[in-house]
Amino acid sequence: MVNLDAAADVQSLLRYIREFIQHPRRLDPLIKDKPKWHMLASAMDVVSDTEWAIATYERGDYADKGTLYLVLYGLLQAMYVQQDGLANLVRALDGNEQYKIESEPEAEYIRRVRHDAVGHPTKQGSIKPKKDGRPGEQVSHAIVQHSMRKQGFTLLRESNITGSRFIDYSTETLIEQNRALAVRVLTRTKKKLEDIEMEHRKTFKGEKLADLFPGQMGYFFEKIYAAIHSPSYGNSPMGEIGLQMVIGAFNGFKAALNQRGILNESSNIPYTLDETEYPLVELGYYFKGESFLTDARAASIFAHFAEQKMKELFRIAEEIDSEYEGDFPAEDSLTIAQGKSTGEIRVIVSHVTEVPDSLRPHGECKAPKSDVT
Repeated sequence: MVNLDAAADVQSLLRYIREFIQHPRRLDPLIKDKPKWHMLASAMDVVSDTEWAIATYERGDYADKGTLYLVLYGLLQAMYVQQDGLANLVRALDGNEQYKIESEPEAEYIRRVRHDAVGHPTKQGSIKPKKDGRPGEQVSHAIVQHSMRKQGFTLLRESNITGSRFIDYSTETLIEQNRALAVRVLTRTKKKLEDIEMEHRKTFKGEKLADLFPGQMGYFFEKIYAAIHSPSYGNSPMGEIGLQMVIGAFNGFKAALNQRGILNESSNIPYTLDETEYPLVELGYYFKGESFLTDARAASIFAHFAEQKMKELFRIAEEIDSEYEGDFPAEDSLTIAQGKSTGEIRVIVSHVTEVPDSLRPHGECKAPKSDVT
């Protein structure tokens, strides 16, 4: 029985993880470790692509023996490669280099079937006696051709020790077990990422970035404009004080972002900060008579631009505060990935294989060391 909902679960979980790590604060440390980043990008593609291949096998109808051989070889290899991808995904995101996919209860059985049937069927072991004097065992396997069908096959096992044996395998069962493995690993990884995220948020719980922007911001800019246009009426000192208050709010916001790890090469917030800082600094030189700005109209344009950028930074602060107040990061992750946040940018993680509509959820290396290769 074809279970496309289960296939969609794998794709949905993987898509969630892709989108979750696209948040610049989470993405930047991953990208900085290039070898691990490349491994992660490859692993995510492999898990998605192989799930697509497995689901395609389920939907197909194979009457021709040659085609059945091809798709059966492909199915078993796809499950094996998907497990490798899952293992390296865990290593990249968990930082657990010791993790082995064989620790999952279904993995060793599925890998053994692939190993015996299509990986290395012709010769395993040797008749050469062992060092302790026991006879060596050489085993060969062959798929019984007339047994082949989409639902499964029979494997002949020949041993110089135990003789002949026929073993029946259900592809439906193998797919079900492999998919359960994939869903469990991805769900566990998703949970770990969310736990790390929530721990980070707890560190700054109750600290509102928007509170760094004084309610009198508009008043401060009024004084700046007055100092620019009417300096002879004693407005200059108040204008300079207003400017220093604005700069103080700007510097406090920038320091708070840096403390939270938000200022990095994967975010466009540093660009917005630079756009804001430049006119503020230049206005300071203007009031001291040291700026290239000599026309009050030009200085007023700088002040207007700085005022609008400070409003933009305030909106960014409110967005980040809303994100940090949430108890569950799913909406934040998806919003960031869709490019809806003012202060962040969408970063494409790997090529993100396009998935057929039939596999979308309702509403989208080096192998681990093992004796099975």
